Amino acid sequence: MLSVLAPGTHLTFAQVCSTSVTKEYRLSPISQQIPVNPGVPIGTRRAIFLLDFRPKAVCPEALTPPYMKSIVSLRWLKPQARRPRRLEHMNLPNSLTLLRIFFIPVLIVILLTRSPNVELWGYTMHFEVWGVLILLLAAATDWADGYLARRRLEVTTLGILLDPIADKLLISAAFISLVDMHLVKAWMVVIIIGREFTVLGLRNIASAEGFTIEASTLGKTKMVLQVCAVAVLIAGAGHRAGLPWLYWLAQALLWLVVISALISAAQYFLRFWSH
Repeated sequence: MLSVLAPGTHLTFAQVCSTSVTKEYRLSPISQQIPVNPGVPIGTRRAIFLLDFRPKAVCPEALTPPYMKSIVSLRWLKPQARRPRRLEHMNLPNSLTLLRIFFIPVLIVILLTRSPNVELWGYTMHFEVWGVLILLLAAATDWADGYLARRRLEVTTLGILLDPIADKLLISAAFISLVDMHLVKAWMVVIIIGREFTVLGLRNIASAEGFTIEASTLGKTKMVLQVCAVAVLIAGAGHRAGLPWLYWLAQALLWLVVISALISAAQYFLRFWSH
């Protein structure tokens, strides 16, 4: 119960509450729980006892002592430097996607001009070697940008838009160049490229309608087969007479690409119409 204040006494409500709390709730000394050091004087022990068992309701302890720096970092109180809007989407995964797009004209020039043919350290590097290297580097960036975007939580709208476009531009440019080099039949390339842009159109329509068509396992396998087929065709471009097995391996891979393209396109159509 609160005691009646004497006339002329002015106390705040908090002081009244703290006085009542200290009067009603006193902690009884529990000397059995305190380790006793015989070398410490009795007066010092008593002072330590009173300090350790002071009423917590009257003087609550802070999270950290006043002479130490706070361990709480109030980041929301500090003004955060905002990156320029033009740089918000230019992260590492998107940079790799743009690098893959940059490789496309380089690959076209190498295949159509059949150069460079240079000698390095006693080994002649023909255009076929450069073409295969550029193609494999571009395919490596296709895997790396998706992996890094998911790993570093840097999935952006720009990356979602550019990644499939870069893939289809790379494959289309490579196959069209191989048709000009008379290494691939034109009707096969028409089926392969037609499938790519048909599926891209279906995905865009599905996104506009509010649902997503996930990439199928066969579709991902087709991409690997396409890269392998183009690499083998480029590698055997100048050695068709000397290495006939490369030509037949490339033809087998091409047929696998065409069949997988038709089947995966049918799967995408069925998924689209099921929604």
